[in-house]
Amino acid sequence: MIFEFWKKQNKIENKKLLLRKLIKKIDIPQRDKDLILEAIANASDEKLDNFYNSVVNFVEKIELKEINEIEKNNFVSIDWMTYKQAQEKKQKINGFNFLLNNI
Repeated sequence: MIFEFWKKQNKIENKKLLLRKLIKKIDIPQRDKDLILEAIANASDEKLDNFYNSVVNFVEKIELKEINEIEKNNFVSIDWMTYKQAQEKKQKINGFNFLLNNI
């Protein structure tokens, strides 16, 4: 799971790097991205740590909700996904987590 990788991070520089990369990838207006990136660069370590923990908790909730939804529906039909698509999605999540855990 991605959130498990994020929880393992202890160094503030690693946390800043992960947050910057995440913010650059999300789909929000560029002005908002710039403001958040500036805040990350200038925030105190305590404030940054609080923000980082909030992001980790958010990612954890989303990942667990998505996996629970897949398991709950027994891979039959999740929203628009077929059984095969649900399996592929779960494999992608697990593969990505494996990759992140081995970085």
